[in-house]
Amino acid sequence: MKKILISFFLTISIFSFSYYITDLSTDTLTINWYTQDESFTSVIFDGKTFLGERGKFHHVSVGNLKPGKEYTFSIIKGKNSLLNENIRTLSNDNRDFIVYGDNRENSSYHDFILTKIKEESFDFIFNTGDMVFLDLFWWQWEKFSEIISELNKPYFPVIGNHEFPMFYINNVFPGIEENTYYYFVSGDSIFIVLNSNKPLDENSAQYEWFKKILDNSENYKYKFVFMHKPPFSNGPHGNNDQAINFIVPLMEQHKVNIVFSGHDHSYQRFEKNGVIYIVTAGAGAPLYDLEGKNEGLIIQKKINNYVLCEYSEESGTYVITAKDTNNGVIDQFDLR
Repeated sequence: MKKILISFFLTISIFSFSYYITDLSTDTLTINWYTQDESFTSVIFDGKTFLGERGKFHHVSVGNLKPGKEYTFSIIKGKNSLLNENIRTLSNDNRDFIVYGDNRENSSYHDFILTKIKEESFDFIFNTGDMVFLDLFWWQWEKFSEIISELNKPYFPVIGNHEFPMFYINNVFPGIEENTYYYFVSGDSIFIVLNSNKPLDENSAQYEWFKKILDNSENYKYKFVFMHKPPFSNGPHGNNDQAINFIVPLMEQHKVNIVFSGHDHSYQRFEKNGVIYIVTAGAGAPLYDLEGKNEGLIIQKKINNYVLCEYSEESGTYVITAKDTNNGVIDQFDLR
């Protein structure tokens, strides 16, 4: 079976210095860090030394690790240790997650909503896209990195239209340009991230990849899909016809539980033919007015929001809760 490397972003800030973890799986990870000057740095990982490249963005990949094991590493510049930290590889116990998105260039509100999210208990977090106003605005990526630096949680990116042309994003999420859609599993759940900027029709490479993943997903009780442009939306961008024509039938056939999207800045939930569609796009970009056009609408609100998905071991199901930034509940339901 071909191994799928997943890229997510775990970053911790030490004063003006930060690092972040990508490609974390059960047996691999990449340590990345940024320095304000171009310099040579290195990593001591589990007693072994790895040299970083000269520059401001630095990356070191490590493999052949053990699932669920905690490792110690240090980042070294010259004779000085910039930090000493621990990181644990993935295990099958990581299930609780947060979904939010469309913070764009509103750094102050992005910082504010993450202070609320940090109060929740969760294992990892998804951003449904539009993480900056424009990918070429490299200073927004630096601010983005700074803001999420205190999350200390795995961070999964979904590519939005504002990530175009995907030049500087590759410095923040190494390899994301070649892996804009990916998946990972945890316990009885599978998480699939799509790139709605790329073709989704039945002749596209992404469609064939997605179909293959779903064809082999029958053993997973819960199936979650993430894409920036929603199949259904009552916002000004409207429906994603290509997704409706090609992706939606696949998801109905394979009983996908929830599709999380962004793009239309609001909170919306639809249910159609057994699939739940949630738009969570309220992390700082200007909010949009909504009109009730689509069938299957459960709730819609022009409001800043994020979604907490908690797995209950006792009941064996997820509780899905959409919240505003005052800790108010916008929407809540059990996933059966």
